[in-house]
Amino acid sequence: MEWLFGFLVLMALVGYFQKNAGNGKKMADKTRIPPAWAERKERPQEAAPARQSTSAVMLQNGDAMYHLETARRAERQGDFLATRMGYLKCMETLRQARDEAGTQEAQKEYDAFVQRDPFFKELVSSLLPIIQANPGILQSDITKRVESVDWSALYNSNRPVAKEDIYYALYFADKFGQIVRTKKGRSYELRVSG
Repeated sequence: MEWLFGFLVLMALVGYFQKNAGNGKKMADKTRIPPAWAERKERPQEAAPARQSTSAVMLQNGDAMYHLETARRAERQGDFLATRMGYLKCMETLRQARDEAGTQEAQKEYDAFVQRDPFFKELVSSLLPIIQANPGILQSDITKRVESVDWSALYNSNRPVAKEDIYYALYFADKFGQIVRTKKGRSYELRVSG
């Protein structure tokens, strides 16, 4: 029965991406990231919205500042996966340095980016119906049939959806109040908010 649920989750994600694969362009494997992200260079570039500068706080940590600037540059270029990785590395660098003020400032900017991230929006819109149909489902049950990838592969826009992508979507969906994640054993129990 467990394998059937995992299969249904995977098929729901595949079905969503097939439906939204975009503009008649074919993809070899419909479980790959949709062409809207993979072919971002074909789209006209939009300027990223203005952000509050965190430079004053972050100049104390050169590595974190480097990752923050990398994320900002990637977003200006329309590379949302590299933007996410830049913010993630910035946050991790600040946490390891125990820079609480820098972490808080960078987190605000990261949160604002996530709300603009089309990849986040697509994943959440495909995960919410699954969670709504199965209140109390464990996060591990959703990710069970999805492969994990190493960090360098997360930059590749022509890859299957990975566990890390789903963790990203579920973490921020909880943070933004779309779902509720409650710790249960080694996983999280998921419910739609409201």
